[in-house]
Amino acid sequence: NLSKSIFFKKYYKCCKKKKFYIEIPDEINHKNIYKNIPGHIYIFTSSKTKSGQSKIGATVSMSVEERALKYSEKYGYTVNIFYQLRHKDPFTLEDIIKKRINDLKVTGNVNGDSIEWYYIEPSLLKKTILNTL
Repeated sequence: NLSKSIFFKKYYKCCKKKKFYIEIPDEINHKNIYKNIPGHIYIFTSSKTKSGQSKIGATVSMSVEERALKYSEKYGYTVNIFYQLRHKDPFTLEDIIKKRINDLKVTGNVNGDSIEWYYIEPSLLKKTILNTL
């Protein structure tokens, strides 16, 4: 019974006293913080570990080159910058593109790897970005 659980009792008590907060992970929150701020949309490739795949991303807080370096440090393999484009709202553009290629998304990348890789040649992904503009 949920109402008898310790979690429920603590949750109910916090809500009643209005002593709670919701922490939104930076991976989600950055899209709200940086909405309508100029930056870059980019395509990464990694022929050694992700043959036939491309990664789409957006950044406003660092250069694409810095992003590639941080990505490689975080996930332990090198990525190459295939393409980058300066845009007035790269996160919104990225979301539109992701919806268009969602059926090509690589699944299973949940254990210590990025989930933004797609089974699409980088030249075709670049064409999709340019056609979306």
